[in-house]
Amino acid sequence: ATSWMRFWVFTGLQKVGPFLYSSSSLTYLCADKDVFRTFYHRALSKRLLLNRSASDDFEKKILKTLKTKFDPEFDMGENMFRDLTLSNDLMKELHEKEDIGDSTASAAQKSKLHASVLEAAYWPFSSSRKETIVLPPEMQVELNKFERFYANKHKGRKLNFDHSLGTAQITASFDAGKKELHVSLYQAIVLLLFNDRDEIPFMDIKEQTRLGEHSCVASFYIAC
Repeated sequence: ATSWMRFWVFTGLQKVGPFLYSSSSLTYLCADKDVFRTFYHRALSKRLLLNRSASDDFEKKILKTLKTKFDPEFDMGENMFRDLTLSNDLMKELHEKEDIGDSTASAAQKSKLHASVLEAAYWPFSSSRKETIVLPPEMQVELNKFERFYANKHKGRKLNFDHSLGTAQITASFDAGKKELHVSLYQAIVLLLFNDRDEIPFMDIKEQTRLGEHSCVASFYIAC
């Protein structure tokens, strides 16, 4: 039952919509509530952070149904949605402040950074998997601005950055014209190295990005 439920969690919300909601009673077939809740929690967090959820309202309805009919501990979503709402408000305030401070900046020069500030207790990500990577200078400048803004707004709080779920939208020039690419942050920092060079040895990419070997291989392979 666990394997079937795992597939259901990752693919069902996007493909079967109302049918999933009406058939929530199937969760009674899952003997291990902790296992099911863990997989659901991980899948939900990725959908929310990567903007792959079809509807926040639908996600909330499913969580409410699961909590009521299946498991009272299915309340993790409330804090996750709250974190994302607060993060959106925070980024709006930051960008408005930047616009006032530099009203002459063009659209291309304005910051496109979006950071999600999450309370670790409510999100199923392990701090042990974080990698210390080297961001492109223009990205690091924007991140430093955000860190200073947050530190001034919330005295005594410390941010720990996890880039493993970061995403980026970059413009690439091909023979057929320009294309917008939606890639992971790791893929982006590898691709941006090729702005100045056509060929880069693998070991140089690894050294310049500080990506772990597994992450570097995966990002480079998909990027190519």
